[in-house]
Amino acid sequence: MTTHSQPMPIAELLQARLGVEVPEIAALCDRYSISEFGLFGSVLRDDFRMMGSDPSDVDALVVFAISRTLYSSRIDFPGDRLAQIIDCLNQTLATTLDLTTKLSGDLAT
Repeated sequence: MTTHSQPMPIAELLQARLGVEVPEIAALCDRYSISEFGLFGSVLRDDFRMMGSDPSDVDALVVFAISRTLYSSRIDFPGDRLAQIIDCLNQTLATTLDLTTKLSGDLAT
């Protein structure tokens, strides 16, 4: 029989596994108009490693707050802007980040 441990609250997970406080992530989200920030992958599992010869990366999903009234078609963020966000998250989390993005709202035309 497989037993599953209780999920760790996000604030505890950020502090224990990444050494980051929620206000740091909130400030970053405000700065880059991120409406949702989520983590998935190994950072949520017990085998996550920050140290050693093969440290885990951090998988994150960010949803950008973009108004449909401003944009009526698919938006592609400029590469340098997205690279700046990834660099900032890499520095904040002090690890390698694998970032997945999407826009908020129904942008289908």
